[in-house]
Amino acid sequence: MRSEAKYIVGACTLTGLITILVYSSEVNIADASNRIIPESIKSSVSDTKSQLWDIVSNFGGSTPGSSKPYIHQNLHPSNLTLVNLTNIKFPINRDICNVSEIGIVTIVHTAIDHQNLRSIIRDTWGNPKIPGVNTRLVFLTGTTEHDDQQARLLDESNTYHDIVQADFHDSYHNLSYKNVFGKMWTSQFCEQAEFIVKTDDDMFLDLYGIYHLSRGLVNTTTTKQAYDNGEFIFCPIFHPMAIIRDPLNKWYVSEEELEGKDYPPYCTGWIYVTNPKTAGRLAEQATKSKFLWVDDAWVTGILVKALGFKHTNMMEWFVMQGERMVLFKSAQNPDIYHRDYIAAPNGNREIAEYLERHARWCYINQCDSNIYKTKLGQQTKKEKYNDELLERFILHNNGYNSP
Repeated sequence: MRSEAKYIVGACTLTGLITILVYSSEVNIADASNRIIPESIKSSVSDTKSQLWDIVSNFGGSTPGSSKPYIHQNLHPSNLTLVNLTNIKFPINRDICNVSEIGIVTIVHTAIDHQNLRSIIRDTWGNPKIPGVNTRLVFLTGTTEHDDQQARLLDESNTYHDIVQADFHDSYHNLSYKNVFGKMWTSQFCEQAEFIVKTDDDMFLDLYGIYHLSRGLVNTTTTKQAYDNGEFIFCPIFHPMAIIRDPLNKWYVSEEELEGKDYPPYCTGWIYVTNPKTAGRLAEQATKSKFLWVDDAWVTGILVKALGFKHTNMMEWFVMQGERMVLFKSAQNPDIYHRDYIAAPNGNREIAEYLERHARWCYINQCDSNIYKTKLGQQTKKEKYNDELLERFILHNNGYNSP
């Protein structure tokens, strides 16, 4: 699990600028103001922000999507093949996608003993309150040899009904099985979902922003055609990435396992978005291709290449530093353009609560950012100036250098 960083957040109200130190273990950052705006452009901001923020604070529910039942009668089918494992079984399976309309199903790769991380996700970003939209949360895991761990997992499943387990050993070198398992499960048991979001249990995702971006994807001719054909995957793309040949490296792959110098373009496993039809095709292709344990490179690189389609790039909305996401989310508002992110590493409850609150506020009020308004590279001169000024201001005031 990634180590937690100390977060330094500059907070600003309409009446004056203050800088506060926020330590994830000491201060309730959800109580901090969400403005980080330099005095030189602060006059552009409307005075309704605090009133609108109260709406989010009291926004405890939402209007769900269709509740028409969509029941999967057989949760334990026979003769299923997972990669090269025949007659795969599900020790734990739930009819999680049991309504006819689901906007997003989020598939989280988790380790059996990561109860705390699953709890954080359930209580914060994993169950967004998107008006009129049903979402579903699923934690994927393999099996364990420890009876006490399995018993606790089963108790957790009986309480929250969001865990699915297949009978392969849950280990680092079996991540490709878990990855394809997620594709197989969604294509079999959540086939009516519009989108599948895949991530890991030590991440924060802005599902409000992801849902908004998905609306544009299904309304764009090229990506709509890919979506309909089962050739759709939206992710931060890694390319070129050399195949590691050093036997001492954790990512070592031998020539016997995979020939060549570089992997084909592939997605970071931290976040990608696909759909059930594409997921089903990837799961089927996995039964026909030579196995590789490096799951992201194999499933979203080698298998995608074998199927002959390309990725849609998400890199402008992804950041590898969780503290940077905290800083930039804090600066979002509907009045001044500033870039935003939808995914970053995090395993801290308080920070997840804080980021979820900001994400929900921006969805309701359509913050002026590359999620809700103008993509990076397409900004007006004023938008670009405001974006660069805010970035320099935020990073400088919090001890970082601009990239």
